[in-house]
Amino acid sequence: MTTPDSNMPISRQLRYERECRDKWKDNALKKQAKIREQVQAIRALKKSRDSWKAKAQLLKQRVLDLENQLQQQSDSSNSNSSDSPDSSRERVTFASGVLVSGRCPTTKSVPYLSLVASSTKSDRANSTV
Repeated sequence: MTTPDSNMPISRQLRYERECRDKWKDNALKKQAKIREQVQAIRALKKSRDSWKAKAQLLKQRVLDLENQLQQQSDSSNSNSSDSPDSSRERVTFASGVLVSGRCPTTKSVPYLSLVASSTKSDRANSTV
């Protein structure tokens, strides 16, 4: 601003004021552009997050449906199976132990293999494979 006590010529003071104003405008425009970019990025991230959330909820519901189907199948197979839990197991003897195939003891529906180590040397000597 011009002051009566200033030793600077008025033309120089005006030039200085214009430069300050122009710098302020440039900085304000840069800030506004940055704000616009951030608002657009936030909008895109929110849209993406909502999309992923919907997909996750859909897949979670699908998992629950499949678990229910699996439970129903295992319930129906349990009612149709024989009373002996080991009736569906097969045993294959190896030098290192016995490979047992059957159903998972916890879920009763998922097939699995289990290697049971032989406890004595005579068991290993009598192994067939």
